[in-house]
Amino acid sequence: MKRSLLVCLLMLGTMVNAQTKSNDKQNGKWHYAYHFDGSILSTALISGANVGNPVIRYAPFFNIGHTLHNDFNKHSGAIIGIGIKNIGFIEKRGDTTFKKRVYAFGVNASLKFGDLPSNRFVFIGAGLDLPFHYKEKQFVNRSDKRKSSEWFSTATPQFLPNVFIGFVRKSFSLKLQYYPVNFLNDNNTRFKDEKVNLLLLSFGHDFKFYLNKSNVKQKHKVIEM
Repeated sequence: MKRSLLVCLLMLGTMVNAQTKSNDKQNGKWHYAYHFDGSILSTALISGANVGNPVIRYAPFFNIGHTLHNDFNKHSGAIIGIGIKNIGFIEKRGDTTFKKRVYAFGVNASLKFGDLPSNRFVFIGAGLDLPFHYKEKQFVNRSDKRKSSEWFSTATPQFLPNVFIGFVRKSFSLKLQYYPVNFLNDNNTRFKDEKVNLLLLSFGHDFKFYLNKSNVKQKHKVIEM
């Protein structure tokens, strides 16, 4: 886990340093948009002695956040984002279904390449999520549930580094995200010999804030940094 965390942090530092150098050339002008994570489909790569079969999980709610964009030129730029996400997985063990999820605060940085004036580009980057609320459900049928929740739980690691790739076409965005570290805490005896790597597919919108809709030369709200 420490090695994966270090790699992700180095990637973030490299990207932030790259956009900072370009920031000087571009007079520090940024534009502001919504987050790429609107609705999330997730599954998991599960291994271990006592594990089940993963089931697709859909999380349309409480995925909120914002991004700052810096366009180096017409074909490349950088993105810094922050947000809160609802991430987790579902698995079935025989007749029993288990749902485990966290709300996590996340930061990320990425580079983008494409036709930026028309808002068509691909992006690749890395992020770091900090879980702050864990919830678990267990049931055979939905009328008989057992559930528990905990703030700043030891059920998951304190940090969840991730890598992602995606694309934007006008206002629509699609992002594939992978968590190389175990979603469940290796030091928690409840999850001994159970390893879960999350795989997320996010659908979102890249709505930019307009400064003056009647002036095509001022497409995006500009922020001086």
